[in-house]
Amino acid sequence: MKKTALFYAGIFGIPLILALSIILYALMTFSLEDAPLSIYGLSDLGSPWLQKTESGYSPIPYLPADLKTSRSTVVIQNTIPSVVDRNSVLVVKLRFQKLRAYLDGRLIYEAGYTDKAPFGFGFGFQRNFIPILHGYEGKTISLEFFSPIGAERISVDSILFGNEVAAFIRIFSQNFVLVLLCIITLFVSVFFFVISYLIRFKFPDVSFRGNVFLGLFFLLTAFWLLTECDMLQFFVGHRTFFYLMSFYSFMLLSVPFLLFINELCHKKRKILPALCLLFSMNFVVCNLLYVFNIFDLIQTIVSTHVLIVTSIFSVLFVSISEIRAQNRDMKEITFGVVIIAITGLISLAYYYDSKVDYYYYFGFGIMLFNLLMGAGAFKKILSLVNASISASTYKTLAYTDSMTGLGNRAAFSEALDKINREKNSFSTLAFMIFDIDNLKPVNDTLGHMSGDELIKGVADCLRVAFSGAGQCFRIGGDEFAVILAGGSEDELVDRLRTLDKCIDKYNYNNTGKIALSLGFEFCGADELLSMSVYDIFNRADAKMYEHKKSKERIQAN
Repeated sequence: MKKTALFYAGIFGIPLILALSIILYALMTFSLEDAPLSIYGLSDLGSPWLQKTESGYSPIPYLPADLKTSRSTVVIQNTIPSVVDRNSVLVVKLRFQKLRAYLDGRLIYEAGYTDKAPFGFGFGFQRNFIPILHGYEGKTISLEFFSPIGAERISVDSILFGNEVAAFIRIFSQNFVLVLLCIITLFVSVFFFVISYLIRFKFPDVSFRGNVFLGLFFLLTAFWLLTECDMLQFFVGHRTFFYLMSFYSFMLLSVPFLLFINELCHKKRKILPALCLLFSMNFVVCNLLYVFNIFDLIQTIVSTHVLIVTSIFSVLFVSISEIRAQNRDMKEITFGVVIIAITGLISLAYYYDSKVDYYYYFGFGIMLFNLLMGAGAFKKILSLVNASISASTYKTLAYTDSMTGLGNRAAFSEALDKINREKNSFSTLAFMIFDIDNLKPVNDTLGHMSGDELIKGVADCLRVAFSGAGQCFRIGGDEFAVILAGGSEDELVDRLRTLDKCIDKYNYNNTGKIALSLGFEFCGADELLSMSVYDIFNRADAKMYEHKKSKERIQAN
């Protein structure tokens, strides 16, 4: 158990401490040129773009495109339309690049060149708004993209032009599905954490760790998808946190998923914990390379991709093996696992094709996986609730006397065991044992129906007399017991008086009369320490039989 806890602490703890340390340091030391979006918009640019080459300018068939660099630089140009509205902008999305914009050779905008950071070369995706003013009509605008990590090809996204209001609508419409998916995934994450809490405390015999791991997987996925969203620029000035969170959440989100699959396995699978350890080591190594300016995070992401692909095929192999071994839990989630595997592989493939927003494919898979796992979890909770209700019903039947509704002999024995274990917590303890003196005569003269009514009458009187203070049991055919914990002797006497009054009332209204023999034993805290509750019960029981015999001797004389 301790080894398992240390394993989980190592996998999550070391990357978490390292991630928080780097994020905190980056927030305090990085000084990046931010490009927050205004609350307005975006639209398409009409004419084709031209790329500068050694032999001149050649047309670019379409954007987005992957363009070959010259000394890590790509230059493209176009002509500003003849009509420029008020608040017109040219919106350019950067992917780990720097940008300069020239109008007829004059610098009018730059992004990334004033960034200052102790480590790292590029800082994620960012939309830049280049103001297009009156007087720019018909002039040539050149955009110079520079890759600080020395890439041989530069991804140039669609370049959009128009009024800011139209721009906002365009960006919002492009990101609406992604934002909605983030919110849904976050809620699903909370849902699984709540389920884990309920299972942990309501069903202690059922493992809850699988739902915790699934909740962590959805939480990291929600963070990663959120950091891919352009809408963050409306709300966040300092983009360092989200840049790092994008990588950290992506690098670690496979770990809880692998642990979730491992929890479902009936047979120990060493490959899944081993992959978790590799992901953790990969996280540490990549960040050390990043901090010491050896490689940027974007340059080492390929190692995470390799681990993800390996994990996908490993999970599929494990799932098939478990299904063959008749693992019903694995069979129920196989379709979801296949969806995650396929969409994950498609996303990775398209990651290297800049013309496609790759994360939408994985987001689609996550959406379907959300639905499948949510439905499965809801089904499991219903099953646990029904099982709990059934178990509670069976336990009630097993520990309840069917005639009187009081606890039966089994319940009394369990109560004795519990009190004996916890007797140090009681200040006083009293046992009262009752026996019906005249049950046989009533059965013989009035019939067994009347005898049953007499037994029920005794139970009702005991309930009234000791309600809220003691536990009442029918421990034999005509024998009853009451346990009174924490009360005083005066309270005990008052309760017995109430019992006498209740019996008198019953006898006045019924043909069969209640006559009881009683034995009780009252102990303080000191006596409880020196003897067991079974001895106390035996004393009370012996006193009841002595009382019964003394009454019989009196009747005989």
